[in-house]
Amino acid sequence: MRPEWYELLKGVHYLGYHTERTMSYAYDKARDFTLATTNESEIKEIRDLIRRGGMKGVIWVIEGRGSEDGSTAYYLREVFHPDHIRKAVRGDTPGARKKFEYILEGKGQTFGKGIRLDHHVWFPDFLEANGNFGFGLDNLRDDTAKASFLDMARPFFILK
Repeated sequence: MRPEWYELLKGVHYLGYHTERTMSYAYDKARDFTLATTNESEIKEIRDLIRRGGMKGVIWVIEGRGSEDGSTAYYLREVFHPDHIRKAVRGDTPGARKKFEYILEGKGQTFGKGIRLDHHVWFPDFLEANGNFGFGLDNLRDDTAKASFLDMARPFFILK
């Protein structure tokens, strides 16, 4: 396994969410390994992890893709370790109706067009427990979901 895998296992895990309906731009227009936010407490928590150095933050980014019938399909798009926080500038969030104050940036692993999540038996309860991902950057407290995310990500970390 790549060394990044072991950093992933021992990190503090968070959920990040992107939907075109909310963000006003498609996930694929965002830069990899970034997350936009205006929430000062989220920034403080991640900044504290970065300053401490030892245990890294881990952000699992989920994309919600809407369909014409109004339903949403959910995909795990990337996982990354935020290592830098900066003020957002024009162009960071292309076409967004809302102004975001901060950008979390880091290094990580993408999952191509995404790994489908909503067909897993645990997902409906997970979605509900996380407020349909309306809480912003939030701690990943669900051990079943965390274990599933790690299982899905594992093949992307195998040495070749």
